[in-house]
Formats: sequence, structure tokens, C-alpha cells
Amino acid sequence: MKTLSLFFCVLMVLLPFAAVASQPKMDPFDLHVASLRILERKDVQAELGVTAAQRAKMDQYADDYNNSLKLYLQQLKKQNKANEPMPDGTVVMMLSKLKQNVMAILTPAQLRRLREISLQAYGLNGILDTTVAKKIGLSESQIAKMQETYKAGSKKANDIMADAIKPVDKEFKGKPKNQDYEAKGKAAVNAAMPQVQKVNDDTQAAMLAIFTPQQKKAFLALQGKVFHSNGDH
Repeated sequence: MKTLSLFFCVLMVLLPFAAVASQPKMDPFDLHVASLRILERKDVQAELGVTAAQRAKMDQYADDYNNSLKLYLQQLKKQNKANEPMPDGTVVMMLSKLKQNVMAILTPAQLRRLREISLQAYGLNGILDTTVAKKIGLSESQIAKMQETYKAGSKKANDIMADAIKPVDKEFKGKPKNQDYEAKGKAAVNAAMPQVQKVNDDTQAAMLAIFTPQQKKAFLALQGKVFHSNGDH
């Protein structure tokens, strides 16, 4: 499947769909979770057994999306709206339509396997999606606690990164952001990464502790067998 242009990676591809009922062969949960971004990968396509005919149809839908997006962005530019936050409602709807069309090309078994691989890629962050959380039986209070834990961990990690780059920004205040700036900024970020990783690990552990044993088992079951990537993206 061809790479999709601009804004696609902004969305985690857990997109809402109003037209699921029109595609009875697709499981709504599998459709909701399955990632278009992950489906772009050649090793994932091989795992799913995507045929040449299926890929050709997917490529056509991708081309249609890319062309429509290009035209839409040109329209925004003419209307002096090129700098508005993206993706906007129109782009989200375009992506939703694209996902609906592409996923309809897969067989139910292929879509299910894509859902499993997608959940493996999301990791515990997949639980932040309410549909996934409820699927494994998390209560409203557990979902809220999970989201609060994630937000707190993310803020702490972001603060560490911001503090790491402050001395570099101060040194180059009013000066050109040249290669020296980029090199020192990269070095500062790399130096802070062990702290950030520890925060991320602690956050993941705290999120995992919110699960009951049964919920952990259910979450692992939704992920299916472990997918081993061969690195062919």
C-alpha cells in the first residue's frame, strides 16, 4: 500500500466511523482498532497474506486520498487558511473514508490479525482508547485513573526534555539556529533520555498495576500471537 501524505501520522488511526453498519462483514471493533499506518508496512502485509490484487485496490484508494488532500490544501491556501490547525474535520472525514474503504478490501481474518498487530504496536497506550478499555472490561474509574496516570507521566517526561534544552536555547538566544545549535540540542536531548525512559517505564508499570489479572489476560488475548517484524517497512 502506498504511503499516505501529510497529517496521516498525526492520528493514531483509532478513528470513529458512522458507516460501519453498511459493511456487515467487518467487525466494528477490529475496524476501529486496525491501523492504516501499520498496514502500509510490507512485513505486515506479508503476515496478513495481502494479495497483489488487494494491494492494487489499496493503492488506488491511497492515490485518491492523496489527490483529494492536495486539492483541499490548495483550496485552504487560496482562502488564506493554510496555517489553520490540522487535521481539521474535513481531513478527519477523508481519513475515515479512506480507512473504511481500505479495510473493506481485507478479509475478516486479515482485519482481525491487523487489529492484533496494531494493538501490539500501541502497547499500553492502546488502553487510552475508551473502546479498547471497555472491551477488556475496565470500569469508568479505571479508565479515568489510567488516563490520569498517562497524562502525569507524559507531563513529567516532557518537562525533563524541556529543561534539558533550556541551556541550549539560552546560549543561542538571538543567534542563528545553525548546525552547532542542532548538535548541542541533540546532545542535550540524548543526555536526558535515560531519565525520560525511566519515567516512561514507571508510567507503564503504574498503568499496568491498574489492571486486574483477568483484564491483563483479556488484553493479551486481543493482541494474538506476537508479531516478529523483519524490518521490511
